[in-house]
Amino acid sequence: MKLSRKQRDFIRQNSSRRSDEDIAGNLGLSSEVVRKARMSMGLSPMREESRQCSLPDTSGPREGFYAQRNQRKSWRPIVFLILGVVACSVYGNTLFNTFVYDDKDVIVKKNFIKYLTKNLPYLFKKDCLIRSGELSYRPVVTFSYMLDYAVWTRLPFLRLYEIKSFLERTDVPERDKIFAFLRSHAKELDGPEREGVVEKAKTLFGSIPTRDFESVVLYRPVGFHATNLILHLIAVVVFYLLIESFWGQSMRSLFGALLFAIHTVNTEAVNCISYREDILTMLFC
Repeated sequence: MKLSRKQRDFIRQNSSRRSDEDIAGNLGLSSEVVRKARMSMGLSPMREESRQCSLPDTSGPREGFYAQRNQRKSWRPIVFLILGVVACSVYGNTLFNTFVYDDKDVIVKKNFIKYLTKNLPYLFKKDCLIRSGELSYRPVVTFSYMLDYAVWTRLPFLRLYEIKSFLERTDVPERDKIFAFLRSHAKELDGPEREGVVEKAKTLFGSIPTRDFESVVLYRPVGFHATNLILHLIAVVVFYLLIESFWGQSMRSLFGALLFAIHTVNTEAVNCISYREDILTMLFC
């Protein structure tokens, strides 16, 4: 039976102070395999005086290196669940927000992200900035915007609820009529005809806040915000795994990850779509 390097290192470190049976119990191997491995490495067995002075191992075979590692992995889903619930409780209210600040300039006013298959090759060419209209070269985050638009604008999931939530936050006097009109054209909103539905609604109802209404119906900011939240959750998990490698599975590691999950320094990166590159930078570091 071929042993891994970690198993051989464990045998080398414990052969002089622990019996072959104890080592075998910790590694989940037979004592004969441990004895042969020890002899192949030229290691001496446990001395008799050490055997007499050593305390019996009453904790069972789950105490060794591999048992501790498996136990650490078994707690990770609970830790990840705690981190996810806390992060979502803080930033979940951003899902049904509209585009804010630079989001409108980066996403709404740029037609570049609307054509994924057509414009994807230009992300890796010299004239990318000219075609996209962006001021800095950020192909990864631009590609994520293109994916968001391609996926979320075609999904009917929560579309009407998103529109209703937007209308309720505005002071539009005819919001009930506007919502009824859009609900009657729900199928057209899921296809390429949605721009015609928006123009017809603007003609029928002059009280519509034009720019924000168009962004909600045509671009679906809920999808962009959902992607930001998902990326933030992934970043929190990665941060926890990083500090766990230093401190082990302890309350310090959990507290550090929770602090990172809810810290105000991440507010702009999570709330604003145009600052998504900050989250991506953390993931790619």
